[in-house]
Amino acid sequence: MLVALLASIVALMSAQPTGAPSSDVRVSTAQVGSQRVRYIDWGGSGEPFVLLPARCDSPFVYGDLAPFLTKHLRVLSPWTRGCPGAEPSSGEMGIDQQIADLVAFLDAMGLQRATFAGHSASGGKVVRLARQFPARVSRIITLDII
Repeated sequence: MLVALLASIVALMSAQPTGAPSSDVRVSTAQVGSQRVRYIDWGGSGEPFVLLPARCDSPFVYGDLAPFLTKHLRVLSPWTRGCPGAEPSSGEMGIDQQIADLVAFLDAMGLQRATFAGHSASGGKVVRLARQFPARVSRIITLDII
């Protein structure tokens, strides 16, 4: 599986960026605890793979990468609570709440485990998620972590 993921990333690096999301992309909402969370379901089948954008970036930042990953993985990407494009939110929005939201997102999607990739500040988030909930995390990937 890791070889397939790396092959997809290499293919992406040699491809011309499209700048547009795939026609298979679905923006949906899931009930996560008392909050509704917007997420992108990039499609695909296989092991669940959750892409987390940096800080308050939109999950659409993965628009060029995600279609390559769907050949081998089911790719999902939630918006971060309190960020532009997310559902209106109330209450705590710190890192611990964001991690709790990710675990609740897995539950809402009916997933026991997933691989998580986090860019920039979300790289730290996936490391913390793996430390706090190792049974829910298959692997982590950090991209340009700060």
